[in-house]
Amino acid sequence: MDWARGRGWCGMNGGEPMRATDGFRVPLSDIEDRTRRVQAGLRRDGIDLALVVQNVDLYYLTGSIQQGHLLVPAEGESVYLVRKNLERARRESPLPSVRSMTGLGDLPSALRALGVGASATIGLELDVMPVNLYRRYVKLLPGCVLADCSPAIREARAVKTAFELELIREAGWQADLIYQEAARVLHEGMTEIELAAH
Repeated sequence: MDWARGRGWCGMNGGEPMRATDGFRVPLSDIEDRTRRVQAGLRRDGIDLALVVQNVDLYYLTGSIQQGHLLVPAEGESVYLVRKNLERARRESPLPSVRSMTGLGDLPSALRALGVGASATIGLELDVMPVNLYRRYVKLLPGCVLADCSPAIREARAVKTAFELELIREAGWQADLIYQEAARVLHEGMTEIELAAH
């Protein structure tokens, strides 16, 4: 019951469980594969670039969730613009292009640097984006057409890599250990907080 005693397993490393303290990172090959699938969806949907800000999607496409914006062009290399904790983002993400940004005002010049024109179609995660944030992008990118890139991202996320499948198996193993341990220690009169503490 090593895991149940708090060793914090987090994925596999050559067949051995890997702890979060071992420098766990999403492999670059996975990030590249995921990005290619998203880009195929962007091209299909006529979107020139996806502007990714939601934490789950940031992690999926960068391996980090530091506050910022990921620019995913329909063709070419992604750029991760980070507002907070740039050094941590660089440690966590295998992406070659992780840069600093000071605020939303940096986006137009970053888009131009990627060759994205003033009348481009920009994809936003409209399935989860708050209306107030959407309105800020409307003002910031007045000539652009803002479209929903959520379908392209969701479809890419539906396909699991070998790395992801191994993590799913590992999570199932951990959940099984939790239930085994709970059955062993749970007794009548025990409070939920006592069980959680254990």
